[in-house]
Amino acid sequence: MCSGLGLELSVPRYFFHLAHDQTYPDLRGVELDDIEDAALEAARFAIDRAGKFACRHWKPGEWTMSVTDGDDLQLLAITFWANHPESCEP
Repeated sequence: MCSGLGLELSVPRYFFHLAHDQTYPDLRGVELDDIEDAALEAARFAIDRAGKFACRHWKPGEWTMSVTDGDDLQLLAITFWANHPESCEP
């Protein structure tokens, strides 16, 4: 991104890694404006998509999503419980 002054401004890239008995790393990441947007994205994933992910990789219990920056520094983590298998669509 260019600032108009000829300076390159970069948008940070955040990576969202899921873990239970094994880690499911995010190798692509997402460009977001700041850590607050990354926290919202992590919460959205846990609410909207984690159940669908758990249906494919089902292991009951606690899951953790770690959010890291481009240097693999953990910035935050959220813990959540996945849906029960009965709620999975065939």
